[in-house]
Amino acid sequence: MSSRNHAHYYATIAGDQRDDYLAFRELHRFQSRIVNGVAWEYIDTGTSSEDTTPLLILVGGLRVADAAYRAITILKTDRRVIIPSYPPLMTMSALTDGMVGLLQALHLERVDVLSGSFGGMVAQALIQRHPGHIRNVVLSSTGLMTESAIRQRIMRLLPDWVVRCLTERRLFSIINPPVIEKPFWRAYLKELFAERLTN
Repeated sequence: MSSRNHAHYYATIAGDQRDDYLAFRELHRFQSRIVNGVAWEYIDTGTSSEDTTPLLILVGGLRVADAAYRAITILKTDRRVIIPSYPPLMTMSALTDGMVGLLQALHLERVDVLSGSFGGMVAQALIQRHPGHIRNVVLSSTGLMTESAIRQRIMRLLPDWVVRCLTERRLFSIINPPVIEKPFWRAYLKELFAERLTN
């Protein structure tokens, strides 16, 4: 999912915001593993002490791991942080099974989970399907699957370009960044939809 040529999307963004984000992407390159025949991209900040449970961050509707780059930057000082991007799987069970397969491939038996928005729905499904892998969970600004699934079925009736436009606008309103950060998040979404969310 990661873009190979992304800097130009952020050329007009304020220096500190642009430099922090691009430096993060340079330092935290996406890694990839095949789980059950599916390619999973993820960010892994590395090892942690034996007495510290690794932290699994589940991002929201943006679907890509580096959408949580600020949280990663803060939390990696104390914990090993793993953040998967979501591959285009059709069911929540396939997504959660693949996620557990990724954790097992990384030799992680139990994790704490930090999630929000759509990631909170994924976390709920993960707890229901694989409770033994979760120690603690934090859910933020989330809900149940039913309403989301209904919206997705409605969206399938629209042309692809309309869906992408509406989704981009909706995600921007959900992020609801402060005025000073609006240009950055518009650029981020533009790159995301142009080059990275191709499925």
